[in-house]
Amino acid sequence: MEGDEVVLRCEAEGCYPEPVMEWCDAQGRVLPAAGPTETSRDREGCYTVTSHVTVPNSDNNTFTCWVQQLEIKHMKERQVHVPDQMFPKTCHSCWLTVLGAVFVEAVAVAGGLYLLIKKGILTLRKEAWTLVMKNKETTKNEEDEASGTTSTAMLQGPSL
Repeated sequence: MEGDEVVLRCEAEGCYPEPVMEWCDAQGRVLPAAGPTETSRDREGCYTVTSHVTVPNSDNNTFTCWVQQLEIKHMKERQVHVPDQMFPKTCHSCWLTVLGAVFVEAVAVAGGLYLLIKKGILTLRKEAWTLVMKNKETTKNEEDEASGTTSTAMLQGPSL
């Protein structure tokens, strides 16, 4: 289903010989199938044929499935009316709702950070951050640990 469209399905069972199936709109124009027609046979050799069509919302939403067995000049049709309520409604205001929610959340986070900084709970420095890691791979470090000193490696990160 895409946008303001629905998918219709037509199936004919127990047919022999194999039928041809097509969809038409209210004006009799042939509609392209949504994929290849599916055909199978049962143990008795009879065919089951299934076809799908994707249809847009139109003035009268009436569509016809035609099933024809050309060799025996047999034809059946099934007309279906799709009520307007069956077509999904596109939501043009959805993006505005999402963007509004993101904006409100961003303002709330910024306001919370401002209050934390103002009360002195959070401080921001423009210094580079550092990470101290113990290096235990060398014999010198093991000796330092035994004597009570610790060797450290300093990693410097980006400036804020």
